[in-house]
Amino acid sequence: MKKNKSLIIFALLIAVGIPSIWLLSQKGKQKGTLDKDQMNFAVTDTAAVTRVIISDKAGKKVVLRRDEGAGSWTVNQKFTARPDAMKTLLTTIHSVAVKSPVGVKARETILKWMITGATKVEIYQGENRVRMYYVGSDTQDQLGTYMLLSDPETEENAEAPFIMEIPGFNGYLTTRFFTSESDWRDRTVFRYTPPEIKSIRVEHLKPQVPGFQLNLINAYSFTLESNSGAPLPFDTIRAKQYITYYGAVGFEAIEDKIQAAKKDSVIKSGPAHIIKLTDTKNQVTTVKLFLKQGDGESRDTTQKIYIDPDRMYALINDKDFVLVQYYVFGKLLQMPEYFLAETKKQPAGNKEPKTKGE
Repeated sequence: MKKNKSLIIFALLIAVGIPSIWLLSQKGKQKGTLDKDQMNFAVTDTAAVTRVIISDKAGKKVVLRRDEGAGSWTVNQKFTARPDAMKTLLTTIHSVAVKSPVGVKARETILKWMITGATKVEIYQGENRVRMYYVGSDTQDQLGTYMLLSDPETEENAEAPFIMEIPGFNGYLTTRFFTSESDWRDRTVFRYTPPEIKSIRVEHLKPQVPGFQLNLINAYSFTLESNSGAPLPFDTIRAKQYITYYGAVGFEAIEDKIQAAKKDSVIKSGPAHIIKLTDTKNQVTTVKLFLKQGDGESRDTTQKIYIDPDRMYALINDKDFVLVQYYVFGKLLQMPEYFLAETKKQPAGNKEPKTKGE
């Protein structure tokens, strides 16, 4: 009797114990899988990424979309995106990795901040959203970035944030996920090879010195004229050298934060230089360059205004008001003497800045 009772108890223990052991083992596996899922930020196949949406809590949002036909990216379907910024972003998306988990004590605080103040990032391949996460601030040592993963289908947030990094890079990643449309825009003004150029016209108005128009019959044959159309002598090698300057010319920044009254005042003052490039498709790019008031102190503030020796304002195609550097544009602002082989004169746009009244 006792033997039978023992067998019954043993059987009951097996019946209850085995499922319990199985459940515990599955729970362990599930927990391990969940932790792994919460750390899966990287997208290894960035060549298949078609869209990246970045939005912040202030309501700013940029949609970066791959333009397959042009082989580039667009910003909000309005502008070409900066190639350097897109390269950095895609590298980050590909290589971001967990550096360490957030400590238990700090987890709740970081989570609250992430939900209310972090930048949201959505990554698509085709029309499928394959990643969604929040990018927070940098860690105290500035060698990591707080990030929180979300389910791309349900948008359910993971239980815990992580400190993220790019292995081998010492720094934080927050600044790579920005939402300013103007900062994402490509800053190229001119990007031409010689066979793509039909003519280049340069005028100097402040000070009024001779300008020129260089006409390209083909990549090896040119004519040079004054702004009034009179033919000018030139050296072919100098002409070839000059047109190579238009291979990659860009502005420094869009002046979208300048006060409207100041912008209008600058434009009404009239340009110091005008560059007009016509390409072989008869598309014209016109850049009006304006002197920029410098920050130096004048000896007589009632009469003299110092001019910034490093930067100018520019109006591109009467549309975009930007900031440019003499270092970049100065070589374009030559005078006819530049095209003579024996001359070594400075360009008109790169002379020592003068003060008003001198």
